Amino acid sequence: MITNSTNQGTGIILGVTKQAGATQEVAKRAASRYFGQGTSKDLIHVVGEGFDETFTRGEWLKKNNKMSSYTSIILFISPGENLSKRMQEVNDYKMEDGRAFSMIDLNGKPYPDVFPRFMLCGAYNNFNLEHFLMYLRSDVFWEEPQNVRLIVQDDLSENVDYYSL
Repeated sequence: MITNSTNQGTGIILGVTKQAGATQEVAKRAASRYFGQGTSKDLIHVVGEGFDETFTRGEWLKKNNKMSSYTSIILFISPGENLSKRMQEVNDYKMEDGRAFSMIDLNGKPYPDVFPRFMLCGAYNNFNLEHFLMYLRSDVFWEEPQNVRLIVQDDLSENVDYYSL
């Protein structure tokens, strides 16, 4: 059992090789209980007889559906498109769970004409990217789909992904 770890570093290191009954499964349950208390440490590293494992708060939150996953997207649209029509079609997208969807025009107020292309952006919690891509490809009536690009950054990933329609 992990009882106290305040005012220290961001992680906990436990050596339990000589502790009776300290198995990898016991360590996993102890880490889960600790993270479930909403405590401040980011990781717990446990070394025991026959195992050496690190448990992270992020993995625990994701596994236990306690963490929101935000996806930031930028949609580049060709200047050859009718921006108001395309923006309306894009914003007509319905998220699978019924939540509202809205992208904003980065060339709108207060910075008109800052970018050479039309750019729409937004950030969405628990966003289904594949569902959105399917919508963009089938339900938006692009005049120049070859000139549409989507840039995506998911906060649970270190990568930035690029998509063409």
